[in-house]
Amino acid sequence: MAFLTGLDRRPWPGNVRELRNVAERFVLGLEDVGEHGDADGLLTLEEQIDRVERSIILDGLSAQEGRVGATADALGISRKTLYLKMRKHGIATRGEDGDVT
Repeated sequence: MAFLTGLDRRPWPGNVRELRNVAERFVLGLEDVGEHGDADGLLTLEEQIDRVERSIILDGLSAQEGRVGATADALGISRKTLYLKMRKHGIATRGEDGDVT
């Protein structure tokens, strides 16, 4: 429902292609309709890649119950690479005592 509300609030200068792109990106989880990127309302390629990468990492950690090593293996990357990407995206890790760090 928020999607429809966002569509109603956003100015549409008659550009059907832009509307289609926004709808596709929303369905893929890449954009909340209320968000805007550049002047055309588009996110840069780098911003889109970062969002997808962050989502994949979070999904992987969830599937592996927060275990970084298992998540790195499942994603086909090294543990070090996963830690660097987690830091880049502001994803916290759990310490040995279970506290988020």
